[in-house]
Amino acid sequence: MFDKDRLDILEKENDHLKNLMIQHLWEITMLKNEIRNVKQDIADRQVGEQEKRLILLAKSIVQTLDPLGEI
Repeated sequence: MFDKDRLDILEKENDHLKNLMIQHLWEITMLKNEIRNVKQDIADRQVGEQEKRLILLAKSIVQTLDPLGEI
């Protein structure tokens, strides 16, 4: 009985971790899409220094979250 209880607990933990990973991947994907959209929006106009810094910050955040660029 102990093994079955432990297995149930491990399966629940595994499902929770899978859900967290899916959520993490979704957030990274959304950030990358937002960066792409911002780049397109500013492509046709002059970009200020503050906007350039924000874009670099966004890229840095994505790099931190997805260092291998797998998403």
